[in-house]
Amino acid sequence: MGASFELFDHTADVGVRLYADSLEELPFVAAKGLYSVIGQLRGGGLGRQQSFEFRDDDPEIMLRDFLAELLYLFVQEGLIADAVEVDEYSDRALRVNVTLALVDDGASEFEREVKAVTYHDLTLQEVDGAYVAVFIVDI
Repeated sequence: MGASFELFDHTADVGVRLYADSLEELPFVAAKGLYSVIGQLRGGGLGRQQSFEFRDDDPEIMLRDFLAELLYLFVQEGLIADAVEVDEYSDRALRVNVTLALVDDGASEFEREVKAVTYHDLTLQEVDGAYVAVFIVDI
């Protein structure tokens, strides 16, 4: 199947459907999907390393919380994830190390303002040994 994502219309929102061969691939694909809703973002300049840890009984909630943190960093600090390394993604925890870069405004194309990553229609399923997840963003 390979790791990928696709956007789909969802009333006044935008949905993102993710495909990945492993659970560990989903956070990076999800970040790419989130950023693609915003536009064609390019990193440039100095950034930083940041670690995230989420604990919950639902893997899809942890994925949504990770995306909410990335959106916060984009809005508040102009940072995007250039690389995502997953240390653990299980039914109880998501631990991720992210390399963040400043958005290069001149090289980026902004299409939409994303207000939030919602809980609406949030799903994560294993299908034939691969993973499919869906999240909706409020624009």
